Amino acid sequence: MLEHWYFTASLGLPPQTAATFLDIVTALDEPVGNERSEELVSSAIECLGQAGTGTALYALPHVLAAQRRFSGVTEVNARAAAHYRDIASVAPEQLRTRIGATLRATGGSEAHKALASLRDLLPDAGDGAAEADTSVPPYHDLVEQLAPTVALVVARSPDAIRRASGNSWSSPRPS
Repeated sequence: MLEHWYFTASLGLPPQTAATFLDIVTALDEPVGNERSEELVSSAIECLGQAGTGTALYALPHVLAAQRRFSGVTEVNARAAAHYRDIASVAPEQLRTRIGATLRATGGSEAHKALASLRDLLPDAGDGAAEADTSVPPYHDLVEQLAPTVALVVARSPDAIRRASGNSWSSPRPS
């Protein structure tokens, strides 16, 4: 929870907004099987749609994990898909489709699609990252660094890493 508080403090969010965001992140981590857990997770993802893009990006690992936990729940899947579309919509036009596909595949159950989508995104994920302004306060450049942020979130996804074992990251890109 401390790292989430640090995020809100770094952005200078007002206390009530920070508390709401912390509640949303907590709700996204709700386990399957609790009474009303599906509704709670769906509502939390929907609330992120009203947050800024930086906040939505920060919460992305939690949304992906929630979608995988609640994979059979139509409402959670629909809200997660809308969340991914919202994030992809602010990407440069040439990356929108790939970012959306990468997020949808990572939230889904087909590891090979997630890895292929990530592999397609990686060449562009570094564009501009080397020129990133290191004097920018933490988290203030999440939106500017959208493709690298998405690529890192997907690559660090525990399920993606576990599912990737045995797969070659250096295999040639499909033509």
